[in-house]
Amino acid sequence: MREGKLTKSEATSQLIIDNYISLMKKIDFDKITVDYLCQQCQITRSTFYTYYRSIYDLIESIEAQLLSTLSLKKYHTFERSAPLTVPRNATKLWLQNCYDNKFYLISLLGEHGDPYFICKLRQSIKQGIEYEMDLDRISNDIFRPYFLQACTYLYLNVMHHWILSDTSISIDYVASLINAIRASSELIDYHIS
Repeated sequence: MREGKLTKSEATSQLIIDNYISLMKKIDFDKITVDYLCQQCQITRSTFYTYYRSIYDLIESIEAQLLSTLSLKKYHTFERSAPLTVPRNATKLWLQNCYDNKFYLISLLGEHGDPYFICKLRQSIKQGIEYEMDLDRISNDIFRPYFLQACTYLYLNVMHHWILSDTSISIDYVASLINAIRASSELIDYHIS
């Protein structure tokens, strides 16, 4: 998750994180033991405990850092309402970060990953979409929660499918697809006679 030159301490922490994530591709997240992880990392248990209180502390640390990085809402800091025909820069930045963290997301969202992480990521995406809807001045009526729920699942599923595929689909294309979902909220006629 870190880029650039790492200190020895940071490198050891990253080694633990990367090995844990790699193991999660084959083993359920809650079945990976400290002993087995240390064996894979070729470190002692005391080294592990220098960085993390438990295996659950490790997974919570990984998830918290990733959720902070992937918060859709944080990319809207300086962005105002955008035309519905143009994908938001925030969406492109979010997708780029998802792609940059593909190694972690594939494991965490995979069959051996933490199901609670999916719930947390979904909640984070939902908050970002709700913020976008406020920027776009989407009516906050009785239908908004339904549309918000649908958009949340679509954003998550489109992103997940995209990072799993080895195709050369560009971020711009995926952002345009997500934007079509966003734009449809303006096109839906909420007023039912």
